[in-house]
Amino acid sequence: MSARFIAAIVGAVGGLVIGATLVAPQLTPALNAARNAAQKTSDDETKIPEPTIPLASGYGLETTVWRVTSALPRSMPVLSVIADGLERDLSRLSSGTLQVTVSEPGHLVPLDETLAAVQSGAIDAVIASPGLDRIGISQEHHSAIALFAGHPFGPGPLEMLTWLQSGGGAERLNTLLQPSGIHAVPCGLSATVSGGWFVKPLQESQGFQDQTIGAAGFDAMVLEQLGATPTQLNNQETTLTLAAGELDGTVMASPYIGTKPEFEKYANTLYFPAWQRPASVSILAMNADRWAALPTDDQSAVIGLCRSLMLTTLGQSEASQFDALKALMARGVDVRTYSENHLTALRQSWATVTDNLIDDDRSFRLVWAELQAFRETYAIWNDIRTGDGTFENQ
Repeated sequence: MSARFIAAIVGAVGGLVIGATLVAPQLTPALNAARNAAQKTSDDETKIPEPTIPLASGYGLETTVWRVTSALPRSMPVLSVIADGLERDLSRLSSGTLQVTVSEPGHLVPLDETLAAVQSGAIDAVIASPGLDRIGISQEHHSAIALFAGHPFGPGPLEMLTWLQSGGGAERLNTLLQPSGIHAVPCGLSATVSGGWFVKPLQESQGFQDQTIGAAGFDAMVLEQLGATPTQLNNQETTLTLAAGELDGTVMASPYIGTKPEFEKYANTLYFPAWQRPASVSILAMNADRWAALPTDDQSAVIGLCRSLMLTTLGQSEASQFDALKALMARGVDVRTYSENHLTALRQSWATVTDNLIDDDRSFRLVWAELQAFRETYAIWNDIRTGDGTFENQ
C-alpha cells in the first residue's frame, strides 16, 4: 500500500471521528464521496506500470559496492584506463546500483593470494591477464587459459576481439574457469608493439643462445628451447636486474613502447615485431557467485562497459605509438627488426611447444583446436575482404 493511500485513509478516518462528534450529520454524504475518491485513487495507482528507467540509489534502491584489485600497477596506461572506466562509469550505467573501487596490487591481499581471495569472496574481482601466473589466475587448465591472453604468433587485436566476442572465445574461457568459481569478462585489449629490449644486438649465428632474458609463460618456453635462460620478473625487477648487468634483455609484452624509458638506460636495442603476443587481453575476473547474484541489468552494464573499454584501450594504445617511437629514437634507442633467421627459429620453437602441450594437456588441445578452426575461416574472409585472396562462386 502506498504512503499516499495510507495518508488518505488516516485523514479520512480522522475526519469521520471529528465529523461524528462536531459536524452536522448532513455532511455524511460528503465524507462518503471523499472515501470513494480515495479508494479510486488507490486503485488507479496500483495500475501504474513500473518505471522503464531504473531509479538511482539516491531514490532508495540498494547499491552494491564491489572491491576490485588490479594485478598490475595502475600506473600502466591500459590498466589505468580500465580501472578509471570501471570506477567512473559503472555506477552511471547501472543507475547507481553497482559501484566498484579499484586497489593497487597487494593492497587488499598479497599478490600471490589474489585469485584465492576472489574465489572465497574476500574481494569481488581482479583486473588481470588470463595467463598471469603471479595471482594464480591460470592454476587450473594453466596453458589453455593462457591462450586467451594472447600467445606467440597468435591473433592480432581485431582477430582476438572477434574470437572473444563473437567466435566463442569468451564462452570457452568461462567453461574453463567455472570449476574455480570464477567468471570472467574481457575488459581490455591492446596490440603488443615491441618484440623485446636487449643490451646488445643479437648475433645472427648465436641468436638467443646463452642469453638471460626476462620472459614468462609461453615466451619462456619458446626461448628456453632456443638455448636462452628465461627469468620471470616484474617491471621494477627487470630494471634493477638490467642495471646490475645480470640480464641480457627482456621480451616482456608491453602495449606502450614509450612507457618504459628506464629500459633504454641499460638495454638500448629495441626489436620488432612482437612475436610473443601480437594482442594482449585483460579480463575482469569475478567471484562467480557474486556475478550470478547481480541483477540482469547490472550484468549487462558490466559487459557493455567492458566491451567499450576494450575498444578504448586498443584505440589509445595504438594512437600513441608512432610519436613514442620517434621520441625513443631521438634519445638514441637502436630500433631493429628481427632477422628472418631469428623469426624462423622462434616460429619453429613455438610449433614444438604447442605440439608438446597438445600431447600432454587435454584442455589446451581443445582450446587450440577451436582457436585454429576459427583462425582458418577468419583468414579466408580476411584475405577476401582485403583483396589478398580470391573467391570464385563454384
